[in-house]
Amino acid sequence: METLTSEIKNCLLNKLWYAGLVLTLMLPDVCGALESRDGKASRERYKAWFNTWVGRKYPPDTLNADEMYYLRCGVAHQGRFKHPAMQYQRIFFTLRPGGNVFHCNVFNNALNLDIPMFCKDVIDGVEEWFALKKTDKNVQRNLANLVQFHPNGLAPFLTGVPAVG
Repeated sequence: METLTSEIKNCLLNKLWYAGLVLTLMLPDVCGALESRDGKASRERYKAWFNTWVGRKYPPDTLNADEMYYLRCGVAHQGRFKHPAMQYQRIFFTLRPGGNVFHCNVFNNALNLDIPMFCKDVIDGVEEWFALKKTDKNVQRNLANLVQFHPNGLAPFLTGVPAVG
């Protein structure tokens, strides 16, 4: 899990905003899948994970599990910060202009979130979740299938060449 959260932090440090957001939005899916018996993500698992580990940081009338899931769907599948089922016309992220933080504001039916704060909130949830669940039998079993860096290749497919898989 640390590899994924570190990648997000590196994206933000290098101003790769969209890449950082996409990775952040997929984290509840990854965590939900890791702790499941079948190792698969689902809408219900995504929302339950968000409610437990991140949702308490947001007023339910702004960013709730449904809005988060729809944002994930819109961004990951259409490259859009909106979804027909959202309560907002769109969600947009700000980058602290002049050091000012704009977060959890609604402007003209659009929800505004601060990129660093949003990503940190989700990463904090992942770190808290993993500290508690890392010894869970489902998590342990499913971690073996989590995407990871293989510096010496991925045997038996190819060895001697760094790979991600």
